[in-house]
Amino acid sequence: MTDKVKVRKSGNSLVLTVPTGFGVVAGEEYKASKLADGTIIYEPTTHTNIFATKEARDYDFQADVQNDPELQPVDPIGLERLDD
Repeated sequence: MTDKVKVRKSGNSLVLTVPTGFGVVAGEEYKASKLADGTIIYEPTTHTNIFATKEARDYDFQADVQNDPELQPVDPIGLERLDD
């Protein structure tokens, strides 16, 4: 699909409008790049939720906490107040 759009000024920015026929939803993010010949390319960015992956769903976080020495309780060294 090809449409003619016009660059507009909005505050301190320049804006290229996206025709509604393109099916772009407000709030979507795109990476913009400009080629040497002046062509501007907008590519959708993809965000991956690292906690939505199969690896994260199957990971045993509690076992990791119990086995990591840096995450174990420590004895007080001085006059720390551990219980309030």
